[in-house]
Amino acid sequence: MTTEICALILAAGEGTRMRPATLTTPKPLLPVGGVPLLDRAFALVGGLDTAVNAFHLADQIVAHVGDRAHVEVEKELLGSSGSVGNLRGWIDGRAVLVLNGDAYLHGGDLSVLFDGWGGETVRMLGVPAGDEPYRFGRHVFAGASLLPWRVAGNLEPVMSHLVLTAWRPAEAAGTLEIREFAGTYVDCGTPADYATANALAGRPAIGRAG
Repeated sequence: MTTEICALILAAGEGTRMRPATLTTPKPLLPVGGVPLLDRAFALVGGLDTAVNAFHLADQIVAHVGDRAHVEVEKELLGSSGSVGNLRGWIDGRAVLVLNGDAYLHGGDLSVLFDGWGGETVRMLGVPAGDEPYRFGRHVFAGASLLPWRVAGNLEPVMSHLVLTAWRPAEAAGTLEIREFAGTYVDCGTPADYATANALAGRPAIGRAG
């Protein structure tokens, strides 16, 4: 794989289902196993040139990130797709790894997204769907996707989501590749899921640390 790749960590959301905790702390700064989710996201993207978007309690995100990444403070919430579109100038022809800032990935890393990638397809990290209705084949989204520039460069800086502008269109065109995550994925969107993530973090990870 020779395609140049950057990363975007999505950290702008208001975390309404996690209130009251998120009234004073952005959800990506909530700790899992004593480590802020945003710091876990930085560990997952490794050495990639990285941007972080911010909106809700943006000053806390800016201060926490420091000089580790470019921070884009949005004037309004743009959703996952609009946030990529808003950073087209910064992405500047590169492919982009888009990672949810509230994703907890236990027992694995993101290498499966990059292995053998030719630079043209849309890739999505997935876990087996089980009974989940919002699926892609036999999988559901697991917090990260990889967009080639031909897709990222056409996204607009308006409120929208990647499921509508990138993933489903790629699925329909036969250019969506699901790469299965070997560990456990937790979307820390609710208090119950957040508690699950912390319980997992209290146990040794199986395989590579996430």
